Amino acid sequence: MHPYEPKLDIAIGRIYDQLHNLEESHEYYKRALAVENCNIEAVANIAAYFFYKDQPEIAIKLYQRLI
Repeated sequence: MHPYEPKLDIAIGRIYDQLHNLEESHEYYKRALAVENCNIEAVANIAAYFFYKDQPEIAIKLYQRLI
């Protein structure tokens, strides 16, 4: 697997999500988005992160990006 493959970062982000470690999962989703800026799962999870961190205005912009 290529070291800049976003699938690996997404998989690690999912694991941290399941462990309820939002800070760490957010970092891996950001890394995946840096490589592939149209990754729907990464954008959705980053938007959810900002929503639950009481920053809904950023979350709305990211959700609009998905639409």
